[in-house]
Amino acid sequence: MKPTKFLVGLAAISMTVASPAAEFEITGATAFRKATLLSIRAAFDSIPSNSYSFGHDLAAGLWADSNRAIFVGTFPGLPGTTVIRCSFNGSVEGIRAIADTPASDPTYYKQSVLTIAAAVGGAEQAAISTAAANLEAKESEIAFSDVNKSITPYAASPMTGGSVGVVVFSMLASESSNITNITTQQFSSLLSNGVVPKRFFTGVASDTKGVYLTGRNDGSGTRSSYLSEMGYGVSTPVNQYLTIGSTTTDIKAIQLVPAGGTNDVDPVTAGVQLPPGSDIATFDADQTGAYTQVTQLTTSASTVWGSDIDGNGGAFSGSGLRGDMGKVSPSVTVFDAAGAISESNVPIELVTWLSLNDAVSARTAGAKLCAFNGVSLAVDGPGNTMNATDIAKVTEGAYTAWNFQQMYRRTTADANTISLYNTIKNAIPTHLGNAGIALSSMHVGRSGDGGTINP
Repeated sequence: MKPTKFLVGLAAISMTVASPAAEFEITGATAFRKATLLSIRAAFDSIPSNSYSFGHDLAAGLWADSNRAIFVGTFPGLPGTTVIRCSFNGSVEGIRAIADTPASDPTYYKQSVLTIAAAVGGAEQAAISTAAANLEAKESEIAFSDVNKSITPYAASPMTGGSVGVVVFSMLASESSNITNITTQQFSSLLSNGVVPKRFFTGVASDTKGVYLTGRNDGSGTRSSYLSEMGYGVSTPVNQYLTIGSTTTDIKAIQLVPAGGTNDVDPVTAGVQLPPGSDIATFDADQTGAYTQVTQLTTSASTVWGSDIDGNGGAFSGSGLRGDMGKVSPSVTVFDAAGAISESNVPIELVTWLSLNDAVSARTAGAKLCAFNGVSLAVDGPGNTMNATDIAKVTEGAYTAWNFQQMYRRTTADANTISLYNTIKNAIPTHLGNAGIALSSMHVGRSGDGGTINP
């Protein structure tokens, strides 16, 4: 907990609660962000007629899926006004934030960005800009992780916590793909090579279309989960591609992720063949045409294990990947890390591994959920949730694409931080949805991430 003073714009939030406010920062895994945000808001709502405010980075009503959020008001069990700020950017990033402060502190919304007056049941301020002027780096008290800290470079760093549920993942193929099953061997080959011919999955000699790997950077627990599940090694470099040009429905260009994350492709000098009726201006990310170039980001670099090399980077959030997986790719220009063309205007497919929440969102847009080692999840329960058969496949051991979700806090946390930690931890099983499964439902376990599953 960090006492703080209200900044300009917060004075109107609550005139009945005394200052100073108690401030808490929560970071880490994106897989349980929805369960976390739902748990936080449910705690505010548990106080009768409680007035509070909250804001986030998505459109109105989508707050439970936001990567950045801020809540201000009276929180059960805590004195005065409570400020809770969330910044979800990856499991290993969250562990690093606790272990390596201030060098690796994530950025949170400044309190001054929340200007809406409090209301009973919560007043929502949507689509708050994530421009640098609205953000500040801060020490984090709590971090979620899809993986145990023991498989990160911060295994020896002091922090306290434990499992709060099981996070479920899914193999995913891009829209229009007919790949239905992906094995450990096939995915391991993709990790090494970055691209394999489709016949590798179908067994049909004429399937020569390239299937490309896309995925997360090494600050992601999702990435650590698929590397450990494959037995590949969480620190072993991979070869991954990211989309750099697309329409709302079509992927038009992909690139092997460059070292440092950035090596923007110039469509003029690279000779990209634009879609019919397009011009160079509509390809430019600075313009507003239908065909946009996505600028590579430094956040795509993989820096946790000291292997910032070509191909080893990846997306810093699952939300971007799930959008790409829901697009078709019949005519794509493929670039190498240096920005040179590897292939021009060829049909491709993408394969990745995402948390089940992100995978189901991608499926809604057209992506295909794939079986893993021959075991599939239908996810056709009410509201696109796991049905009873799906859940049993996880809880009884048939489906192995899962990890224990960890919730860590600083060992030096004060009583108020521990109270907040326990309130959220106890509420999470009620709000899991597709994020995962409650520990109490599991009839199997595993010794660690990627470890053998035993009854």
